[in-house]
Amino acid sequence: MKFFLFSGAFITSLFMGIMVYGVEPEINVSTGEWAPFMSKKLKNYGFVTHIVTEAFSMVGVKVNYNFCPWPRAMSFTKMGRTISSSAWYWNEERAKDFYFSDPLFIERQVFFHLKEMPFNWKKITDLKGKRIGAMIGYFYGEKFKNAEDTKLFTVERISSDELNFKKLLAGRVNIIVTSLFVGTHILRKKFSKNVVSRITYHPKSVNDGPLHLIFSKNAKGLEWRAIFNQGLAKLKSSGKLDQIYNSALKGEYNKQ
Repeated sequence: MKFFLFSGAFITSLFMGIMVYGVEPEINVSTGEWAPFMSKKLKNYGFVTHIVTEAFSMVGVKVNYNFCPWPRAMSFTKMGRTISSSAWYWNEERAKDFYFSDPLFIERQVFFHLKEMPFNWKKITDLKGKRIGAMIGYFYGEKFKNAEDTKLFTVERISSDELNFKKLLAGRVNIIVTSLFVGTHILRKKFSKNVVSRITYHPKSVNDGPLHLIFSKNAKGLEWRAIFNQGLAKLKSSGKLDQIYNSALKGEYNKQ
């Protein structure tokens, strides 16, 4: 991905233009439900939403969130009804219609397994013969896809990570693959502490994918992306971004 750079003077002039009218700079961001990353039901609307809020706050911008179905969130941004949407993976098709921010964080997909059934892997061929629980429609990287297509292992895809954990507990699959943050969130929300204590995950990533803000592909979207990236850089250098990550892993955003 290539990003344009803007000078501090350019960004400053944009804000001076807004402040002439005595109005605090604001931006509307469309988003959807995807716990624990973003949700109306979570503290600060989830930890990814909190990253967006704090990054914009670093450059004096207030964020208004519009929660709606995901296709609508993207459509609103494409049409310019909202200047930005959170949060999306980059791909070539989307890059035709949107500007992408610097990464908000890297989502890691990992294998969860029962502690009583030791599991280790270094390369994809180590998974030969395994029965793996996965989600319908989810992508876990090219290596996983190729191994699934060639029947190196058996993948049972269903519509719910929660049901996959139940299948794991019942011994119907050997391991399940899901986002580290999503998996730990579901375990805390849906299962008892005794059950959670039986489950762990392998530290090696199956697939890593950065999540981004997307911006309307017009002059205003380009300006706002530069502003956001500046705020995100400040958030990182302040140490607050790491604090948000650590709080998310501890489940602190589950609290209202």
